[in-house]
Amino acid sequence: MIRHWELNAFVLLPFGNASTKTAAKTGRQQPWTGGTSGLNCSFEPTVFALSPPTALASYPGCGSTVTRLLIELATSRWTGSIYGDKSLYNNEPHAFRGEMTTKSVIAVKTHYPSVGRGNILNTLNRSVLIVRDPHRALPSFGNWRFGKMHGSQHEMQAPEAWWETYRDKNFRGKFAQWVRQVVFWVGTHDRANRFTVVYEDLVDPGRALEALGRLASFLGVNTTEDTLKCAWAEAMRKNRTGIKRRTKYVPKFTPSQECFMTAELSKLEETLAGETEILLALRGYKRNVTDCAALAMVNTSDTGFGSTYLVG
Repeated sequence: MIRHWELNAFVLLPFGNASTKTAAKTGRQQPWTGGTSGLNCSFEPTVFALSPPTALASYPGCGSTVTRLLIELATSRWTGSIYGDKSLYNNEPHAFRGEMTTKSVIAVKTHYPSVGRGNILNTLNRSVLIVRDPHRALPSFGNWRFGKMHGSQHEMQAPEAWWETYRDKNFRGKFAQWVRQVVFWVGTHDRANRFTVVYEDLVDPGRALEALGRLASFLGVNTTEDTLKCAWAEAMRKNRTGIKRRTKYVPKFTPSQECFMTAELSKLEETLAGETEILLALRGYKRNVTDCAALAMVNTSDTGFGSTYLVG
């Protein structure tokens, strides 16, 4: 039997399954760990969407490909892109067949204003903003740049020495782009027409069902808890086998760069007061670094984009 779910104060509530019965006895919900035992997972063919598309906006490296994979598996609707990336159109094990169009798809990938043109804004009245930890997003974008130079945009991790040189040369500018991306899209659509999804929530089985369920609902698709579980498990499997880069090291930032990011994230919190989900994510992105004052990095005249941010 397919069990439907509902959102009640942003808590995912399944009906009549084992975790609900356990919760009734113990007083707390048992977290889902990502398994599909007992589920009959099958997927409808992905088709064109009938409703107007929604912008799927993110800074490069924030997980737009994985998010698109989750959307397509959970909704059975194609996602599109303003970039027309043939490597994604022909990707295995999941080909993004809507990649070459911005019409008749459920969502359209865009990295504007960081990368690409903004003319798509004239036709999209709603948006999903993907937010990811800049400690992961900036290296991921660097890997994409390195991979593009070597013919494999979505699979290669740059050598550590290359990353460190790229990081030190581009850190201020790329972090400024990351900030602008968030501020721009928060100011582009009001809350009724904008949904924020935190990438870290989408890939954590303990939080993924709620995040993916709310995302699908915002995109106008009613789904079920079983569908969400199957979609998530399948997306993570395909991500491991065909999308995710094979990593040999964890990219790091210097202490002074960490101090800079922490200070600028605090400023961004002030600008985005009231944006609860983004604020929670920003607080988790900060790092505890000692002696920031001694490193003399908290200097608004050296930020490259000023000490305050304006929405809209």
